[in-house]
Amino acid sequence: MPRVLIVDDETDVRTLLRTTLGEFGFESEEAGTGQEALARLQLGTYDLVILDLSMPGSDGFDVLEGLDLLPYRPRVAVLTARTSEEDRQRSYDLGAIDLTTKPFDPYDFITKLTGLLQLEDEELERRVKRDMKTSRLVGRLEEIMKRPDPFDD
Repeated sequence: MPRVLIVDDETDVRTLLRTTLGEFGFESEEAGTGQEALARLQLGTYDLVILDLSMPGSDGFDVLEGLDLLPYRPRVAVLTARTSEEDRQRSYDLGAIDLTTKPFDPYDFITKLTGLLQLEDEELERRVKRDMKTSRLVGRLEEIMKRPDPFDD
């Protein structure tokens, strides 16, 4: 069951997302501030973080930057009322996989995220398989290189 951390200073938004995520089979936890989110991320592992950009204290960008200090990097979907192209670009530059603006339809949002997570998982699986094939080829080449040259006298 995928684990999601919902980070938003609006209680109603967190409750709506938590309920909808539960209907989709996700396990979720909440953080009302950026500081709380970073603390939770240091203590646990999440498959996805749904992150608001505008929060008092540490904002969503602070959280995105703080992810680099973790031993793992969860995928992040930004959910915000901010609509500037600069905010959108900065979110993607800091590693967000999606940016959705409020107001939003929770079912459409979670459906889109489910698809994005599945695509990313499939891409990761393809990379692992490709790396395994490459590793096997390198191993075989090393074996061949260790063999004596039949033309050496």
